[in-house]
Amino acid sequence: IEWIRIMYAYPSRFPEDLINEIASNEKICNYIDIPLQHISNTVLKSMRRGITKNQTLDLVNKLRNKIPGLTLRTTFIVGYPNETEKEFKELCEFINDAQFDRVGTFDYSQEENTVSYEMGDSVPQTEKNERRDKIMELQKGISLKKNGELKGKKLKILVEAVEGDFYIGRSYRDAPEVDGEVLIPLKNRKLKIGEFYLSEVYDYNEYDLFADVVEK
Repeated sequence: IEWIRIMYAYPSRFPEDLINEIASNEKICNYIDIPLQHISNTVLKSMRRGITKNQTLDLVNKLRNKIPGLTLRTTFIVGYPNETEKEFKELCEFINDAQFDRVGTFDYSQEENTVSYEMGDSVPQTEKNERRDKIMELQKGISLKKNGELKGKKLKILVEAVEGDFYIGRSYRDAPEVDGEVLIPLKNRKLKIGEFYLSEVYDYNEYDLFADVVEK
């Protein structure tokens, strides 16, 4: 096994020994998917997340300080019952300050047998749409900036497919299906699907990187 990736790690009581293992074990990608859901203390308490705003900030800082080159992915819920405009603004400010590498956003929907089911669904769908779009537009700028910082850098790329004029691959920063891709021009070069290649990033957009192979 070349890569092990931590997905959907619950933020409450995040194990210290896991942080140390990620930092020291070469087979574990320096990547964590950790669904924070929100940052407002009121919303977090209602969700029964078992973590506060300050504890969340401390965790994010600790992960980044202890794991070199960490890619942090998270997800948020918009339109949680009784989420106010002030609480949504607080969430946007947090996203802007934290500068996550990857962000996903979901509309709240009532699900039976959940803590929030009896609270109803008080935020109109049009408002949920606007809040979701605002977060994703904010994250688009953050992602573009972060991808731009990788131009000229060399990354180990796992080649997985061919589409059109490009090989499609992933770096340690890219989880399957939910993150961006690394596109490598065919250029009459034969690369093996399932192999790793050291590649240099020469271009980028909000979601994907473009790279040339420098060595296998």
